[in-house]
Amino acid sequence: MELISVRIGYSIKWHQPLSVILLLGLGVLAASQAQAQLRVLAVHSYESHLPWVEGFTNGVLDWPQQDVVLFNEYLDAERLSHQSQDSFVEYLLERYEGQGIDFILLNSSAASLLVKDHEEVFNRISEIRVHYSMLDIPLAETEALISPDFGASVQQTMQVAHTLQPELTNVLIIEGPTFVDREIDDSIRQVFEGSSVQVEVMRRFTLEEMESAVLSLPSSSAIFMSLVFSDTKGNQYVPKQVARRVVELSSAPVYTLYSSFMETGAIGGYLFDSELVAQTMMNAGIDLLEDARLSREYRAEVPMFDASAMKSFRLDPSRLPAGALMLNEPKSLVEKYPKLFELLFVALATALVLFIAWLLYQRWYNLQLKQKNILLNRLKSELTIANERLQELALYDSLTGLLNRQAAEPMLQEAISRLRRYHTPAVLLIVDIDDFKQVNDKFGHDVGDKAIVGVSNALVKGVRDSDMVARWGGEEFVVLLSNTELEGAAAVAKSLCRTIEQALVEPRITISIGGAPLKNGETWEHAFKQADEALYQVKSTGKNNVKFASTKSFSMG
Repeated sequence: MELISVRIGYSIKWHQPLSVILLLGLGVLAASQAQAQLRVLAVHSYESHLPWVEGFTNGVLDWPQQDVVLFNEYLDAERLSHQSQDSFVEYLLERYEGQGIDFILLNSSAASLLVKDHEEVFNRISEIRVHYSMLDIPLAETEALISPDFGASVQQTMQVAHTLQPELTNVLIIEGPTFVDREIDDSIRQVFEGSSVQVEVMRRFTLEEMESAVLSLPSSSAIFMSLVFSDTKGNQYVPKQVARRVVELSSAPVYTLYSSFMETGAIGGYLFDSELVAQTMMNAGIDLLEDARLSREYRAEVPMFDASAMKSFRLDPSRLPAGALMLNEPKSLVEKYPKLFELLFVALATALVLFIAWLLYQRWYNLQLKQKNILLNRLKSELTIANERLQELALYDSLTGLLNRQAAEPMLQEAISRLRRYHTPAVLLIVDIDDFKQVNDKFGHDVGDKAIVGVSNALVKGVRDSDMVARWGGEEFVVLLSNTELEGAAAVAKSLCRTIEQALVEPRITISIGGAPLKNGETWEHAFKQADEALYQVKSTGKNNVKFASTKSFSMG
């Protein structure tokens, strides 16, 4: 779970192979500097391979004022239950209490909330903490909050975009379904309020739908790219990869808030840079550690633009705000002073000759390490791909893309827990395609598969995003209507029957639905059995109908 990185003049990561000679040579130096080392614990939301986490780690290890021993820990911000939180906190306490941690960096809102829920425990590790969070959390005297101003950064970015593109007609926002993205929407609309610029938002989509929308944009448009972790098919992505795909397809400039996207060909904007955030948090931590107060300006964003990308869209760099950082600017010194660089090259070549013997030895040794690392990386990549595929096969139905039974059962159990704890009502529906065997026998399995897909699509469109739709097996589906009473569930069920009867006509497809409410003190399996019995009664009395446990059927006529 942990990755320990030490800074002694430069970074040493203990999980990487090092030469015995290098370790012996640095041993005396490390011992002499042990007292001066700064011991920092960083808690992140996601894993180390994400660009934001990699940049943050580099920002801490590049701290210029003092040698740093960095301890990285990771939590899953989306799936961490209260029980898992307690185990994670117990692990942190056991691992770091009494280890002389100077301060803690909380690199996400989820990490900050975890600390606030277990503040007394974290005080035993270190009372000095720096939060990077969008939440307005209460702070102790030994804590600091670095809060990103998404709204202001978005507005500044799009104002620059309008300055660079005076003929701008359209703005397409590509984002995920988070409250941060909704703040982005509002901020961009405010910038163009009263103008002729049309603003469109893509929030829930498949990768193919996103690609089609990007390809259809005119060159007078602009794209604002936020974080996209998944699509409506359940496919998971690294946001940087999605951004790179958008840039590849787009005939319009792409703007963003995240410096990790700059390697994709995006134009840039007022960016949140993870290395800058890390060093800002280090400044705050040092101030609290040494002076017990905050004593300087702490910046979380910086105007940053890609000169090469701007050139490809013929955007004028002189229109950028003063002080903006420019990446990939043309290298002009070599062209202006070729003789000087020729002399410099000769001097460097002469110096290199003095190290030939040492380099030959290092080359042989590093070649051995490189070959082993290539093999390990290849195996790791293959394992990652295999694990992702296994996870997809384990949780999703390959035909419809819906959750399968294995994935749905824990969600039903979670609904029972919510009912028990918060008295949140929920209704379970079992949906069965009528006379499905006759469809297969008469029209073939290909048509039968299309019928299953058609029904699954209609079920998903006919319920809310907060509801669950799963393929239970064969032609049977399960729908969980959350925060819904029986009367509302009946209306939804009847609507689903009508929709499918009207939409799937060649061949004619109808469904029967049995339902039962989840009840406090009972298991979801009990509700499932009641709904199944109700479905059986519907099947026995004419089909294409709805019936709930211990109630009369709801006529479709």
